[in-house]
Amino acid sequence: MPIQFAQKVSQSCLGINLNCASRHDSFVDRWTLRQTYDLAAITSSQPLELHRCEQATGQQATPGWPFAELGQVDPQAPPARRLEQLAELLTKQENGWLSRNLVNLLWARLLGRGLVHPVDALRLPPWNEDLLDVLAADLVDAG
Repeated sequence: MPIQFAQKVSQSCLGINLNCASRHDSFVDRWTLRQTYDLAAITSSQPLELHRCEQATGQQATPGWPFAELGQVDPQAPPARRLEQLAELLTKQENGWLSRNLVNLLWARLLGRGLVHPVDALRLPPWNEDLLDVLAADLVDAG
């Protein structure tokens, strides 16, 4: 299911919880219903209609990545190519979301609590920003 894909990718790779934004624009975060469906549409081989609180909106999702400053997927490309493009965006060195999230998850696993807590709320400030940045940079440098 495309929406579950968007939720899982955002949570496991970006430290972002899109559960609320998969039903409506989030009340507690900046993520929108449109962003969630556009991310979900990356895997869809057919048009994906937005549903707000389980009601069809009549709008179609456009396969897309929520961080345009890092690049974008080609909405006209086949789903397999869009997935490759998403993987390239996720692992792009300029994408600090992935490295910061991985460091936060490792820290939480090893020490019982993340530098950012809860771990799926990377938008929140870490208890030590400098430590998270240094560890994330070290992770990227180590390949």
